[in-house]
Amino acid sequence: MRIQFITSCIFLSILSCSLVDQKYPVLSDNSSSLAILDEISDELPELKSEPKAKVFKDKTKSYGLEGITTYNIKVVDINFDNYSDLVFIPSFFSQPIFYSFDIDS
Repeated sequence: MRIQFITSCIFLSILSCSLVDQKYPVLSDNSSSLAILDEISDELPELKSEPKAKVFKDKTKSYGLEGITTYNIKVVDINFDNYSDLVFIPSFFSQPIFYSFDIDS
């Protein structure tokens, strides 16, 4: 049992010593060493073309939701009619406002 313990300790010490030879960048106060580490550009590439079609259509007015300000929105099926209903939480610790989807209107 002791021999296994000693052997494993020696193996781990040899393994850990072999990892020391790897070169890692060292940060210093010199700005040139920081420039080497910052190889990724901070600027976003420009879009070459305009989007071909609008993906989002603003339907808030047609659904009667225009002018609503809220902190948090949840989309759930409250009344189990297989349609998504909305729960608006206007601010922290406030009373939620429920909007059920009405297929007929």
